[in-house]
This record gives sequence, C-alpha cells and structure tokens, in this order.
Amino acid sequence: MTWVGFDALLVAAMASTAFFGWRQNRAVLACALTTAILLICDAWFDVSLAFGTPDIWMSGVLAVFAELPLAAFLIHRVHSLSLSASRTQPSASRVRRGPPPGIGTPT
Repeated sequence: MTWVGFDALLVAAMASTAFFGWRQNRAVLACALTTAILLICDAWFDVSLAFGTPDIWMSGVLAVFAELPLAAFLIHRVHSLSLSASRTQPSASRVRRGPPPGIGTPT
C-alpha cells in the first residue's frame, strides 16, 4: 500500500510538471526538481528492495534506462532554465526609475 501512495505521488509530480511546463509557468522548476528527486528515490527503493530476488534485473534496467536518465534530464532542464531566467532578469543597477524617456517630458 505504501508503494501505491508513493507511485501516486510520483504520477502527481509528473502531471504537475507537464501542466506547468505546458503553461510556461515558473512553478515548473519546483515541480520538475521534485519529480527528479522522486524518480531517484523510486529507483533506489526498487533496486534495494529487489536485491537478492529475480526482480533485481528488471529493477536495475528500469533504473538505469528510464528513471535515472529522466531524473538527470529534469535536473539539467531546471538548471538551464534557472540560468536563462537569471540572465533575462534585470539587475537592480540596470533598473530605471521613473517614466521611460520621452514620456511626461515637455515638448
């Protein structure tokens, strides 16, 4: 029953990542990072709990070829999106105070 709850949480994290990514909302960063962490935890638990059973091979294959690469991709995207967002944000020294040039000035 515990794993059903964990998998439901993982599906909800994936769905929220997809939803906020589709909406191009900044919340996608937190959702994607949460999804990546949950995928890493899922891979760890699947492999460690299957150790010593015939299921270890399937767990290992899923971890190496599905869960961990997807987690790495999400972490990479969060990092690159964070960098691009910080580059496009104006720094405090570049922010102009007052109206734009030509507005409110006598002609």
